[in-house]
Amino acid sequence: MNIGFAVVIALLVFEIKVLDHKVQSCESQIEQSKKELKAEKEKVQLCLETIRHTSNVMKERFIKSRERVRKYGEVYTPDWLVKDMCDMLSEEGGAWSRLDETFLEPACGTGNFLVEILERKFRLCKDYKDGLKALSTIWGIDILPDNVQESRVRMLNMYKERYSDGIDEAARILEENIICGDSLKIMKQWADEEKENECEKTERTY
Repeated sequence: MNIGFAVVIALLVFEIKVLDHKVQSCESQIEQSKKELKAEKEKVQLCLETIRHTSNVMKERFIKSRERVRKYGEVYTPDWLVKDMCDMLSEEGGAWSRLDETFLEPACGTGNFLVEILERKFRLCKDYKDGLKALSTIWGIDILPDNVQESRVRMLNMYKERYSDGIDEAARILEENIICGDSLKIMKQWADEEKENECEKTERTY
């Protein structure tokens, strides 16, 4: 075989191998691109499903809220307004300096005021016993059972985030203090009971 011809053959073989390697590399890149496109497609589909779900939830809440506003006069107070209103109470020598200060929210809704009050009281707590005391000084009433339940859950979760002891007692306190009913009737009942107790004390005195 002619040496020049052999060199040409060798070069052609080398070029073929190089081309084959490039083809394999391209095929690998194509497969990788397909996988990436599939992953991106799945992400987009997940985002679309999330958007649809969120849209449906918001629609349901809007319809529910609109109906409840009409039927019960229910209006939610935004967090920023809750904080501003609580800030109006004096920090020094006021409500936020005493752990035993009692609060009653007669239309507590889902507990926006209750959790803000509890958060401020927790700043005064040294241990779980103080935490239980803080819970025992907060009362809430709402006419809607789901609001009452949500308020209890939110406050109990706040307690659990800080303390591992006394959780059952905390749940019991919230069951007693965050109640479902007509606040006007309940507070009238409390006032009547207080008057009766005062009368009994007066009678015993004489």
